[in-house]
Amino acid sequence: MKKYGFLLAFTLPIAWIIGFWVGNWATYLPFFIAYIFVPLIDEAFGLDKYNLSQEEESEALAQESYFSVLLYGWVLMQISVIITGALVVSLYRLESLEWWGILLSTMTISSNGINVAHELGHRNEKTSVFFAKLNLVTVGYLHFYIEHNRGHHVNVATPLDPATSKKNQNLYFFWFQSLIFGWLNAWKHESNRLTRKNYFGYGIYNEMWRAVFLPILFVGIIFLITFFVNNYQINQNIIWNISIFWFFQSLLAVLSLEAVNYIEHYGIMRKEISPERYERVNPLHSWNASQKVSNWFLFQLQRHSDHHANASRPYQILRHIDESPQLPFGYPLMIMMALLPPLWFAVMNPRLENWKRQRV
Repeated sequence: MKKYGFLLAFTLPIAWIIGFWVGNWATYLPFFIAYIFVPLIDEAFGLDKYNLSQEEESEALAQESYFSVLLYGWVLMQISVIITGALVVSLYRLESLEWWGILLSTMTISSNGINVAHELGHRNEKTSVFFAKLNLVTVGYLHFYIEHNRGHHVNVATPLDPATSKKNQNLYFFWFQSLIFGWLNAWKHESNRLTRKNYFGYGIYNEMWRAVFLPILFVGIIFLITFFVNNYQINQNIIWNISIFWFFQSLLAVLSLEAVNYIEHYGIMRKEISPERYERVNPLHSWNASQKVSNWFLFQLQRHSDHHANASRPYQILRHIDESPQLPFGYPLMIMMALLPPLWFAVMNPRLENWKRQRV
């Protein structure tokens, strides 16, 4: 059942198409599904704590192409949705209600797309890495591939990691921390890599230049497609509409991703065993959530404790770990709670303190 449960994620692009054709409030359908409907059915369906046996968790299952096809399909679908959304807001007469609906619904798909890129970016195959980077280009967040793999997974749950939120740090300050220092760290990682090879650290081989220019190229391709679709006509108003739409769907998708980082690592720190040396990462160092339905939609991203302990483990065989700190709800509802810091602190600080007492 779980194998086909992952197909539920594709109800979001189907809802996007339905919303466009129906118009009005229906344009918000993917957004409503992700942030209202999924939390409700999460409560109805409960937790999924089932783990595969050793026999089931085989190399064959880990390599089964079906699970990769879903991810590659999502990348291609997301590109289509972003381009179509840009065409719609630039060429159709929309009410402001519908404009925001198309934007938020596209953002909902793009934010889950960053999750897909995250999964693909942990693999060694060139095809997977290519699709991961392609997807990140569509939201202007290509540097995430560098900082996440070389920075976050090394420094998680330490003060060295900008993507680890501190106790009593609210989401809004965390956004600033993670966005700014994640970007700067990615430049540093690339500069160090090139310096070790005796290249100039900020020269043309620095992959961060791709992170700067490839999203601009992607938007340029959207302009070109619009030019052909619109009978070889394009004007300043169309260019502005496309640019604003792409920028804000990207920004909101990135903020959603960073909100996920916030809730995954809130307040958890590894023990420092000597100056700037910390205990080995284990499943106790990330919050876990095994809500069944939201894990289907998110390709089991919420089994995050096992992911950090075993970063190369494919999403289809990630395990629920009882000993890990457990979130009370799935990510969609936790993100909405994080937007209200007093509510977040009231719910999460007691859980965090309980985790710390168990560690003593």
